[in-house]
Amino acid sequence: SGVIGGVLSCWNHPFEVARIEMQARGNAGEKSIGMLTVFSNVYKEMGVAGLFKGVIPRMGLSIWQTLFMVTGAKVIKEWI
Repeated sequence: SGVIGGVLSCWNHPFEVARIEMQARGNAGEKSIGMLTVFSNVYKEMGVAGLFKGVIPRMGLSIWQTLFMVTGAKVIKEWI
């Protein structure tokens, strides 16, 4: 269940890619653009894969966090 939960926690990754791109533009002092424009630009430059760039490390982190929370809760419950 930890692996499934970790993988499914990444459903919103394309939105995270767009958010990070928008933040980077703002930090660089560039004109802000909307999320749909960011999606369009990323798709034109890198295709669908661009919207999921970096999802593998995020899945690994999410799996680890989910397993830790489930196992950690069980261990603490047994300890108490």
